Amino acid sequence: MSTSPENTTMPMSERLKEVALLLKQADKLVKEGDFAAALVLIAKARSYDSRHLYALAYEERVRTLLNAKNQEDAKKKISGETTDSSSENELKISPALQHLSTLAINEAQHSATVAAQQEQAAELQKKEEEQRSKNDELRRNAIEAKIASFLARANEFFQRKEFDRALDEISRANLLDPVNEKIQLLDETIRKKQEETRREEEFERQRKTEEERLRRQELLKNQSIQLQKEKEDKRHREEQDRKNAQEEKVKQYLLHINELCEANKLDEALSELAFVVVIDPLNEEVLRLEQTILELQEHRQKVQLEHYQRQLAERQKKREMIVATIRKHISNAETLASQQKFNDALSTIARATVLDPINEELQDCERRILALQDEYSRQEEEAKRSLQAQIRSQQEEELKRIEISDRERLLLGETEETRELQHEDKQKILHYLERAKQFLGEHHFEAALGEVALAFIINPFDDDVKNIEHEIMTEREVFQHHEQVQIRQAQDEQQKSKNSANAKINMHLMEAERLRSERQFSKAFNEVAKAFILDPLNDEVREYEQYLQVEFDAFLSVEHQRREDEKNTTIINRHLQHAAEMVERELFEEALAEVSSGLGISENNQQLLEMKDQITDASHRWQQRQREATRRLEIQKLLVIAREYLVVEKFDEARIAVNKVLELFPEHAESLLLLSEIDSVSFHANEHRND
Repeated sequence: MSTSPENTTMPMSERLKEVALLLKQADKLVKEGDFAAALVLIAKARSYDSRHLYALAYEERVRTLLNAKNQEDAKKKISGETTDSSSENELKISPALQHLSTLAINEAQHSATVAAQQEQAAELQKKEEEQRSKNDELRRNAIEAKIASFLARANEFFQRKEFDRALDEISRANLLDPVNEKIQLLDETIRKKQEETRREEEFERQRKTEEERLRRQELLKNQSIQLQKEKEDKRHREEQDRKNAQEEKVKQYLLHINELCEANKLDEALSELAFVVVIDPLNEEVLRLEQTILELQEHRQKVQLEHYQRQLAERQKKREMIVATIRKHISNAETLASQQKFNDALSTIARATVLDPINEELQDCERRILALQDEYSRQEEEAKRSLQAQIRSQQEEELKRIEISDRERLLLGETEETRELQHEDKQKILHYLERAKQFLGEHHFEAALGEVALAFIINPFDDDVKNIEHEIMTEREVFQHHEQVQIRQAQDEQQKSKNSANAKINMHLMEAERLRSERQFSKAFNEVAKAFILDPLNDEVREYEQYLQVEFDAFLSVEHQRREDEKNTTIINRHLQHAAEMVERELFEEALAEVSSGLGISENNQQLLEMKDQITDASHRWQQRQREATRRLEIQKLLVIAREYLVVEKFDEARIAVNKVLELFPEHAESLLLLSEIDSVSFHANEHRND
């Protein structure tokens, strides 16, 4: 009988409760002798649960009673007898039918309880699956969002041409999804652009260097032209000074070269010796030092060669240790395989593979273990088949024993018809019980109970039926208990896995904190990314990543400012050096131009401001010296003219020339003496003319 459509929407537990209620009502009607009404209720109960075999058996027994009652009523009607049908039917209800009714009601109640538990478990499992699916979706979304944030930051750094930081973000995105095509494409784009930018910067740097070189060459050329006359006058004096300076320089260099040789700085000593060779190539001390340095270099190269050979020996020793370790793992794996611990053996091989992934001995051992595992599985299957064959043999022996028992009952006087019926019933019961055992072996408890119910319909008092029913019920309880234990173990394993993941996350965060304290931010971000992969929804990981990002940005800002300051300081120092060189050459305008260029970078630089003041003061002093020299030259010229006039006795013109000197320098002693001399000579000349 199939379930009616109006009952399909009702939950299974409610339908089974309704089945138990209908069976109780039917039992009451059976006790009252109303078999027809009882059959209607039983049929309705079976429409709620068509698999209720006890209800089917109960229905068949009640229908049998109803048919018997109808036949008896027909006979009595023919014979004209009248009896109280109610009392007669009550007397005809056998203990077997009462027991079957009780079993049907109990089974319905038990099925209702089990169905309610199964519905509750299914609902919990559905909620867990939904939660797991939701968590997986949140995990995927979190990872995708994190990758998107990495790519966004990488694009931002890429637009700002901070390629190293962009590649750091790409590497962290790769940790989360190594096969993402967008990540790979962006990585290739950034690296290509980085290379192009590097080439452009290199070209621009070379161009600026060349322009600076040409500018300096032009400036030096102009300076050379300007100073050519001065150099010509000073050449002879400077030649001697240069010679003396070279000799002094050679002594200083030779002293420093000896110190470098004593400090075993041979390359620096040889470099400085080359400078001395250029200055004084025939110096015997230079030749001696060169020979000494070459001998020391040869000795050092020999020592380095010995050190390299020792390193090769150490690497060879390390390789031998790895080979020994791998062979030890192979031995352990083979021992485990001989004990049928194939999973442990394969895990040992996997750990050894980390040391040398291409080791042929490892691969051969792994193939041998897999072959042994397949052979062991095949032997287990053969043992199972042998056990099933043994069970079938025992069942055949049991059938033979029953046949012998039937023969004995036949010898005791049983009728042939009764013996055949009992034998057929027993064969059917054994057939059903055999199928029940098969279902029991496969843990299909409902199907096994269905087969027992069919056997129960044939003979409710058979001891084998009762025993197998009890065995099935016991096995089902044990199996359910085992399943609950497995569920608890799975939950415990899940909790342990979660705790292990939390421990790993804490380990990665501690390592990231250590790297952060050492200012190794890129490695710290990699550790955070590893923690993120373990649990993308962990708030602690997110908060620490935000904290690390803020500190990293601050660190980059400070580093950028420091590099800019160092760069500006280098440029300013170069301008200061050039300005000092210009001041030494008395090229004050060019020196001020260098200072102005430096002030364009840092207008409040104290060194530049002081250099500007020094250049201004030096320029004023130079101009004053020039004016003083011009005035002295003018005075000397006037005095020479005055003396020339004095020699030719042009006293008035001489006085005029001396007076011009006194106008420039009123206290000039030589002019005053010359003026006195002019007056004296003029007086004597006048007296001589008067005489």
